[in-house]
Amino acid sequence: PFTLIPAMAAVTTRLRFSTFVVKLPVRGCVLVAKQAASVAVLSQNRFSFGVGVSPWPDDFRILGVPWEKRGKRMDEMIDIVRGLTTGEFFGYDGELHQLEPFELSPVPSQPIPILVGGHSRPALRRAVTKGDGWMHAGGDPAELSKLLAQIQELQIEHGKSNDPFEI
Repeated sequence: PFTLIPAMAAVTTRLRFSTFVVKLPVRGCVLVAKQAASVAVLSQNRFSFGVGVSPWPDDFRILGVPWEKRGKRMDEMIDIVRGLTTGEFFGYDGELHQLEPFELSPVPSQPIPILVGGHSRPALRRAVTKGDGWMHAGGDPAELSKLLAQIQELQIEHGKSNDPFEI
């Protein structure tokens, strides 16, 4: 998606683009922030970043990333992508990631919407508390209304029921 979206954006003016879903915790945080920022710039802010935690331990094993603390890794990476794509100097001192402050360039003129995919309770909570929206990641269509109800409950629980939220 990091090469295809800019190519399509170069020949369109109104289409919006979104990844579906980039498995964030198995990637390098600085590289993925740079890729997302570049796509957002090249698409003139017509990019939403769909992210998720891979449900497959093999993805982590083959890429040499611990399966344990994958949710924490995901949360920290969302924070890092947000921080680095502001255009300001940004450093991070988390449990799993540490970055000395630096400035990423170029960056988009608007924040990149982050849409969190997944159907588990932690994924839905992450979408509400860390994301700008939620992405249905496939599965049984009959479950959709239950997932949407859970999202509404979590929005109320976390005081976010009036915040903009894309589905």
